[in-house]
Amino acid sequence: MRSPGLSSLLERVAALEAEARRPSDWLALADLYSQTETCDPLDHRLPANRGNALWLADCPQEALHAYWRAAQLAPSDPVVLRGLGNVQLDLNAFELAEQAYARSMQLDPAALTAWNRSQVLIGLERYPEGYAQAEERWRIPSHRPWRELAAGGVTTLDQLQEPLLVWSEQGLGDSIQMLRYVDILRQQGHQLQLAVQESLHTIVSSSGIDAAPISPEGLGHHHEDSWLPMFSLPDLLGVTPENPVASAPYLHCPDELVEEWGAILHAERRPIIAINWQGNPVAEQTGQVGRSFELQLLAPLVSGFEGSF
Repeated sequence: MRSPGLSSLLERVAALEAEARRPSDWLALADLYSQTETCDPLDHRLPANRGNALWLADCPQEALHAYWRAAQLAPSDPVVLRGLGNVQLDLNAFELAEQAYARSMQLDPAALTAWNRSQVLIGLERYPEGYAQAEERWRIPSHRPWRELAAGGVTTLDQLQEPLLVWSEQGLGDSIQMLRYVDILRQQGHQLQLAVQESLHTIVSSSGIDAAPISPEGLGHHHEDSWLPMFSLPDLLGVTPENPVASAPYLHCPDELVEEWGAILHAERRPIIAINWQGNPVAEQTGQVGRSFELQLLAPLVSGFEGSF
């Protein structure tokens, strides 16, 4: 039976967790979980939840200590092991992260664990394993394909039918990377329709990948019998370090933009510095916290610096 003090703390935890968005919210939540641990020091879920809050607050080292405590209490809990993997990944301890994910999957082959593990395996250049694990993402409830995979979804090259619809289900960065493999399909003579973020339409058409790409939001009007998501292309094409499949330049800006920006940059006499400081704010409300930072943090670095930003 819970003590009144623990019940009160857990009510405060639930209220704060429902509204948590910023790192400061997650730090406050971690502090509450720390208080709950004094009420019930043997419940492994409490330090595990504290670790998750610290991880979301972009404090991986502190999160690691919390997960270690949870692992001492429940060494065979797959959720705790997945949390350890997440934190080790953020600390660039890739081998340790892969070991934690693998152990977690032995205990419970959860789709989310397989997806997280796929990122580590790809980073370790264990591409066949990584891309195969990435296909488990379709079992994650929040990650749904445009249509059921059994209804026209391509899983092997001999299933390709024309016309082939290739669509982006990831963010801009992954879409840009995966376009190289869409270009390979085009070079192989496949007739395809590409659905990709509207902000990439100009470079996709100027690169000759698809003269008239569409947006994923418009997929409901297309009924191609054969389709596949872009992120499945490396697995489909058998990409490995020894067989990169696509290594030539594949993106080309329109000539008029090259000329326009060439003139702008040529006229600038000061050093030109580009800063990428903002990621997808929607993605950063989940596990991908810390990709962005407040622009004013750079003020001390650029103050008085004669440059063009």
